[in-house]
Amino acid sequence: MKENIQYEMRLAEVTSLHEQQGNPIISTLLAWKQSWLESISLLIPEPSASLAGGLVVGAKRSLGDAWLVAFRDTGIIHIVVLSGYNLTLVANSIIRMTTFLPRTIGLCLGVLGVAGFATMVGAGATVFRASIMAIIGMLAVYLVRPYMLLRALILAAVVMVLWNPFVLVFDPGFQLSFLATIGLVFVSPHFEQHLLWVPEVAGLRGIVAATFATQLTVLPLLLYQIGAISLVAPIVNVLILPLVPTVMFLSFVAGIVGMHSLFLATPFAWAGYILLTYMFLVVDFFSSIQFASVTLPVMQWWVLLLFYCIALIIYCKTYADDVT
Repeated sequence: MKENIQYEMRLAEVTSLHEQQGNPIISTLLAWKQSWLESISLLIPEPSASLAGGLVVGAKRSLGDAWLVAFRDTGIIHIVVLSGYNLTLVANSIIRMTTFLPRTIGLCLGVLGVAGFATMVGAGATVFRASIMAIIGMLAVYLVRPYMLLRALILAAVVMVLWNPFVLVFDPGFQLSFLATIGLVFVSPHFEQHLLWVPEVAGLRGIVAATFATQLTVLPLLLYQIGAISLVAPIVNVLILPLVPTVMFLSFVAGIVGMHSLFLATPFAWAGYILLTYMFLVVDFFSSIQFASVTLPVMQWWVLLLFYCIALIIYCKTYADDVT
């Protein structure tokens, strides 16, 4: 005590109990993911390589706290942490690649592809939800049945809650993902009807409608959970989201080819790097605006419940024919 020493920490001792005893399929997927990340890091400079890793396999790596805060303040953080949007793009790509195969084989490969990708990236709440809905969509195509988003969403939520009931109350990712999908299914089409002045080039009108719809739907929950809201999110999402599929494709191909030949992968990597740089420029510009993100008093739980009840009543009275 005379030396003012308050605590003493001893060196830890590590004992290896088992090696190579994990699931061989999961081990292979994780090893492939690591190889892809190493390949992309050799082709694209940081922090763009980390953003590419976040877009494709949900690996933030060395993006840095400052950039994570900037992405969060501009409301575009969902592309970095691999949201359901990213997995939907992957699922659609898998479906397109298997269309020439017999239906049964295509279905099996599609389901395995989505399940394998979800496992590789960690299968968080948003990815798990999107995976279940994607597999239901594949089954609907196989069975030649209509794919009803609301039923698929409810079924996915039921499966997740039965698997782990705690996600219903204690998992913000599950809650936000569920509400955002509700916004896409019910609110987005009505927004799109009033956005005829927005061109449909590259699906821009749909992106604008989906952005406003999801932002509006999750806003009360965000205020309840963190008390912060991004005022520039709609603009930033419109400027960045149309490029996400292209960046994911270029980055994915660059990483795959780079595992075998860095020279052949360079054109894909630099094309992706240009678009990634543009994304950083957009985020940097809008995050520097003083009012990019504002913090409000945290909402009480009963106010949150009241808001959604009122919103549901207004929606049912306005669009009664759309409620099934």
